[in-house]
Amino acid sequence: MIEACKAGFHKTAEVMISEVDMNKVDVTSIITAMLSSIHNNKSKDLFIFLIQNIDKTCCRWIEIITIIVELKLYSYIELILQHVDNTKIDMMKIVRNKMNVLSENELKVLILSIKRELIDINYIAWAAFKIGYHEIVIWSIMNDNQKVIDKSELFYKAIFNCNTNVMHYLLENVDHGLLDIETAVDVACRRGKYNMVKMLLLNVEDKEIDVSSNR
Repeated sequence: MIEACKAGFHKTAEVMISEVDMNKVDVTSIITAMLSSIHNNKSKDLFIFLIQNIDKTCCRWIEIITIIVELKLYSYIELILQHVDNTKIDMMKIVRNKMNVLSENELKVLILSIKRELIDINYIAWAAFKIGYHEIVIWSIMNDNQKVIDKSELFYKAIFNCNTNVMHYLLENVDHGLLDIETAVDVACRRGKYNMVKMLLLNVEDKEIDVSSNR
């Protein structure tokens, strides 16, 4: 069966899956073999057929999803999550392991392939901030429906680390009452980042800040 999957003999593999007691074979090895030989949509059809006809509790899903990420077959993650008990798969473990490995675009595609309720958006925001993946930080803020990200702290860190992208997004999209604008201006002045001071002053009301206290 594994050789049939590797060779791309999808019909043969499908017949074998139908006739063999799948509880007596290493399903994880079969799935990983199939993934390594994927070339077209027929392989996706076989993949769906396979996960629909196996005892899903016997698969090592973390191992399978790790291989999927390595092969950049992110749409297959969505297929798994449609058919498998999501509580049995620690998707954040995959994200944590790949945070410093994938490019920002690849990491974003991975995150978007995961059901929102399985994501620790606060972890993603701060981890992405630390490695300079600003688009993912902004995406995290946009999708923080539960208000778990401390935007005041993130704003301060953005000023301190001269991250104008995150700073500007927060200024434009977050209630200024949640941001300590005056402290931000003070920090930017002390660090000599006058372009950031200018940006801050252009995006706030006069009443929000006492400019005279900043030298």
